[in-house]
Amino acid sequence: MKIFEDAVKRQREADGTPAHKHILNLQQIWCEGSFAAQNWMYNLRRLFRRGIEAAEDHCLLSVTALNLKRMVKCLG
Repeated sequence: MKIFEDAVKRQREADGTPAHKHILNLQQIWCEGSFAAQNWMYNLRRLFRRGIEAAEDHCLLSVTALNLKRMVKCLG
């Protein structure tokens, strides 16, 4: 698509630079690590209620618990 050609071109130019590698490393630690922790500790492997809304509620509560835990760790 012609709409995204400039963005794709900029992204391909940034690939492999030290800044890009650093950002990918941070993403891997924070995003993927958080998801793995949620799967393991907050029971996201299976949901016990049916429906998209129930799944969304379950995920949001899980993220809230993880963020509260991080906040408490930072505060004290």
